[in-house]
Amino acid sequence: MAGAWSGSSGWGSSYEALMLRVEANDPTLRDLVILPTKSWSASQVDRLAAALAHGTNTHLCAIHASGHAVPPESLRSLGQAIAHCGHRIQHLAVGDVTMGDAGAQALLDGLTDNGVTSAYAESKSHALLDLSYKGLGPASFCRLVHFCERENHPWSRWCLARNVGLLTSPVGNDIPHAAVLLQRLHELDLSDCDLDEDQCVSLFALDTTSGASTLRSCRLSHNPRIGPRGARAVWHFLLSSSSSSPRLHQEPEPQYGYTNNIQELYLNNCGITDDGMRGLADGSRDERAQCPLRILDVSENQLTSASASSLVHVLSPSCGNPDAHVPFPDLIELNVSQNPLREGVLVLVHQGLVPRHTHSLASPHGTTRLQSLDLSATHCTVPGAHAALSSSHVTTLRLFDNRLGRGPDGWNALDLRTAAPELEMLDLAGNGADQAAVVRLLQVLVDDTDPDTLILPLLKTLVVGGNQGGTDLEDLCAQIRKVRPDLDIARDKIRKR
Repeated sequence: MAGAWSGSSGWGSSYEALMLRVEANDPTLRDLVILPTKSWSASQVDRLAAALAHGTNTHLCAIHASGHAVPPESLRSLGQAIAHCGHRIQHLAVGDVTMGDAGAQALLDGLTDNGVTSAYAESKSHALLDLSYKGLGPASFCRLVHFCERENHPWSRWCLARNVGLLTSPVGNDIPHAAVLLQRLHELDLSDCDLDEDQCVSLFALDTTSGASTLRSCRLSHNPRIGPRGARAVWHFLLSSSSSSPRLHQEPEPQYGYTNNIQELYLNNCGITDDGMRGLADGSRDERAQCPLRILDVSENQLTSASASSLVHVLSPSCGNPDAHVPFPDLIELNVSQNPLREGVLVLVHQGLVPRHTHSLASPHGTTRLQSLDLSATHCTVPGAHAALSSSHVTTLRLFDNRLGRGPDGWNALDLRTAAPELEMLDLAGNGADQAAVVRLLQVLVDDTDPDTLILPLLKTLVVGGNQGGTDLEDLCAQIRKVRPDLDIARDKIRKR
């Protein structure tokens, strides 16, 4: 970023120096950052707006100014100035928790200035509008929905996180009209907005006959009241697809026809439970149900081994039928951490990931192999950890905080010699192993240095912090560094007195 207003020098001089660069159209100043530790008066906001509105500056692309109280009149002026820039401003974050509905209304009124429709019409950009933690209520949400209905605006990425009560009554009846968000936006972040199951059901009640969804990334994290019923609405939205439905976007190259284009879904801490995950399994039984999902986060949802079986339905072809469809054929990252899966980890790996890996190699039109798997704090058993290490064939594997080192057979059952060679990052931190066990595990990295038989030849990061360290481990790491200089081992180092 080219300009961050910080440091111990006088704020007035810092502001003046940067504004002179803005007004001089400095081509190196593209990201303007106004730190929350500094004050930003209405007159200073208006000066920036004037530079943008009059065309004085043509290089600025982003304004990061969250954490400042800005009056509605100045927000409207800034919105109008940005609108006159057409599609050039790609990131806008302004205001603080005092903005409220009045401030949001003023900013959106400015951004929808009638005189700049033609400039927006020429825009094919996907600009980010960050209104997180701005004290927005239901009136702001309705205004945002109407704003999204406009054909010509570049703001297709919205962050509305941490606006508690954003979708609550008395305007809850307007939520069904929010289907326009799913049909116009590319990214939507509603994390930590206290959404409940009814609001989630209404939000995702998209009539798939009215056209495909453009949404690619959706964050609903930390809304524990969504619950099983709300989760089922999300699964229905994901899997309501038909081979005859058009796919609006072409990356990655389409192999299927989708009603939606969502590629990233974050549902961590949403109160899904096993009941909600059964909805995923139920929806996946329709042979037309497919989605180009690439990232799925269902961590911290009280999921048990029963949910592992539900995930198997969307990860791998049906047992004994390698030609069966896979609902999430493009999935490359799965996060199920902080769920008491226990023996379910073994089910997930052996039934969901191993058949998926085999199928992806057997058929050019098969599934994409999973690349990242987070099993942290899943109460993973020793057999489950061994299976994940040797058979998941991921490049990033996290087994943090599973207490694998606290039993007589736990850590000692792990063997890097049997680990899948694709691993690039392995996290075994926080498992309570003693130093001797850690040394025993890592010793194989120096025992075999033959390039043709090198253990974990692609490994770049190995995390063993949160297990006992000491001089023996430090000595071994020094040896490993000589034969594997590209391998970083994160560990608890000996404190120097």
